[in-house]
Amino acid sequence: MKPAKKLLNGNVPTIAQYTNCSTPVKKVHSMYASMIFSRWGVCLLYSSNARLATRQNSISETKTNLAEQNVSPKEGMNKRYLFLPPFAPTVINPRASSIGMSLSLRCLEEKLKKAVHCYPDFPKRGVLFRDLLPVMQDVHLMEELLDCIVSECRKRCGKLSAVVAMEARGFLFGPLIALKMGLAFVPIRKPGKLPGKVASVSYAKEYGEDTLEVQADAIQKGSFVLLFDDVLATGGTAAAAVQLLNSIGVQVAFAVFLAELLYLKGAPFLKNTPYLSLLQFDS
Repeated sequence: MKPAKKLLNGNVPTIAQYTNCSTPVKKVHSMYASMIFSRWGVCLLYSSNARLATRQNSISETKTNLAEQNVSPKEGMNKRYLFLPPFAPTVINPRASSIGMSLSLRCLEEKLKKAVHCYPDFPKRGVLFRDLLPVMQDVHLMEELLDCIVSECRKRCGKLSAVVAMEARGFLFGPLIALKMGLAFVPIRKPGKLPGKVASVSYAKEYGEDTLEVQADAIQKGSFVLLFDDVLATGGTAAAAVQLLNSIGVQVAFAVFLAELLYLKGAPFLKNTPYLSLLQFDS
């Protein structure tokens, strides 16, 4: 039998490409054990048992390469390769580093800053309002933003059950993130907006008190979720959301904010919750 086509640069063959080779499609799943990852991140999918020796040599080479980097084979597979069922894997270059990801985040940060519009004296005099909505008007930037959030969450989180977002601008991005990750979306709302049994928490604001609510049976107890909001300011709302979810037996594994206003010092309120803010403003 002829070997199936090479998968280069993460390009995944279509079903038609698989059927064009001599190997039946129904055998593709059983051939995952035949995948060979070279040190350059190129994947070869073989369909012939006669290639066993070649496969074993390549697998040994990969293990040696991981050993040189002081990474166990199991850890290497978990961290370096992302499988997209049902047919083929997307191969992440084993030599990629956290430096590359940080550069990618910085590049995205610059694009987001250019997209954000600033309005002085809005909604009242002395306030500089940063409008994040233009981000949604750029299709390519929005796609890059969602991909980045999903990538970071998959790197830093284990199994998640849902994406939780707060009213109101959190609802613009939260469902899109949930859809990208294949997760449920659960809203946190102001009082009186949700039907059925709800859990609630009240928290102090600069000028008074506010309340958040979530449907008590929306998320199974013991689950881990991603929390999303557009801005981390004083941290009061985010901390209240974490407290609210904890009250129904749900843990926040990770939180994501589009922007963080550093001068309002909201980070200490999330000291027990790891989070990512894509934009930071210090004044």
